[in-house]
Amino acid sequence: MKPNWASSGTPKWEQYPSFASRWDAVCDNLRHHKVIVHSLFRQNWGDRLTAAPAGERKLKLGNKAINAKRDVQNRVGRETLRREEQAS
Repeated sequence: MKPNWASSGTPKWEQYPSFASRWDAVCDNLRHHKVIVHSLFRQNWGDRLTAAPAGERKLKLGNKAINAKRDVQNRVGRETLRREEQAS
């Protein structure tokens, strides 16, 4: 079942016997999974993109550069560890 307000990207509506049991499940997720709390407060990306297209591009390019540098560092680190393990 999908709620009337649901878009195509909305997950299937989960059935609970009562509002209290649904609320308990929501609270349990919020207590034990910080990424859910982060997602709850995250601004809609579409709003961010339309408000500041150049700024979003700059952020994405910056993240891409940082991730590429990190990938190289990780690869070098793995290769170094592999050589050290083979030497011992």
